[in-house]
Amino acid sequence: MIGLRAPLRLAVLFLLLCAAPATWAGPVIGQRLMIADHPSAAIRSADGSTRLRITVWYPAAGDDGAGTAPSVAGGRRGVILLSHGFGGAAVAMDWFAAAMAEAGYVVIGVDHPGNNGLDPMTRAGAALFFERPGDLRRAYDHVAADAELGPLLDPDRVAAAGFSAGGFTALALAGARVDPERLRRFCAANPDDGVCRPQIEYAVAIEDVLAILDGAPARARLAEVAAAPPHPRIRALLVMAPAIVQAFDPASLATIDAEARFILGGADRVAPNTTNGLVAAARLPRAHHQIVPDAGHYDFLTTCAAGSPDPLPFCAHQRRPAAAHRAAITAALDLFARTIGKRAQ
Repeated sequence: MIGLRAPLRLAVLFLLLCAAPATWAGPVIGQRLMIADHPSAAIRSADGSTRLRITVWYPAAGDDGAGTAPSVAGGRRGVILLSHGFGGAAVAMDWFAAAMAEAGYVVIGVDHPGNNGLDPMTRAGAALFFERPGDLRRAYDHVAADAELGPLLDPDRVAAAGFSAGGFTALALAGARVDPERLRRFCAANPDDGVCRPQIEYAVAIEDVLAILDGAPARARLAEVAAAPPHPRIRALLVMAPAIVQAFDPASLATIDAEARFILGGADRVAPNTTNGLVAAARLPRAHHQIVPDAGHYDFLTTCAAGSPDPLPFCAHQRRPAAAHRAAITAALDLFARTIGKRAQ
């Protein structure tokens, strides 16, 4: 399996550390890094590890010196399960997660095994995208069992959010079913579609992805995943520039019982709206979409830091990140206030 070269991984770390603000402009929030054991990670991780890295953003009390003690004032909080894009990382979505935590939500993100920019990438990590929702379910259960953070989670007020492959993950969490044969037919007919071409983060041919999905282990695992009961129930979706939508059974999108907002870039060539975001938005019963004019796919990542010694490939493709971030945060705050906000008294 081919991994990211070491200088590129270091550049990811440099970018994310430089981009992360040292202080927050609103209410105090905390951030916790956690590790869970997740058996399905083993086949995707380059080293065969079952470790699942989790990042949690949460409202914090400001009187403990460090400002990191979970704030239990007001009782349990709405929860947002957050998924990064292909080759990204949970911290690359810090711009979104921090804003949600400031608004009073607990945000749980993961670094998807074998498909994140902090670890070596793998072909299995790229191909077994149907495992991504299970990463977030395992993360939710791990955080719920934590003595300090668990009491903050309201299991009846859970939403999902994601960017690119993370948008796919959010839809799958809410009940969309994966049908690899649909993706095969689509890419055979549309080989130049952005989703069917190798990605700049990790160049894997679609034929290699489909070959892994065709294998007996992947087929068996997909059937197992499809048969598992949904958990937790997803009440709202904030979907940013979703990708891999053509891998969904369209009928399953129509059964999603969650209010959804799609935020799309008007200049997205990586996950074209006409074959991804607009397709999904048209299928969901309670969905609205908004297009950010002239925004590209990578505008939904953290804004590239100036002075990076080894700029990441996506930095040259950012067009209007501030506008994309503003649109996503505004839509999310409105959506989540109405769906997973404060419990009625």
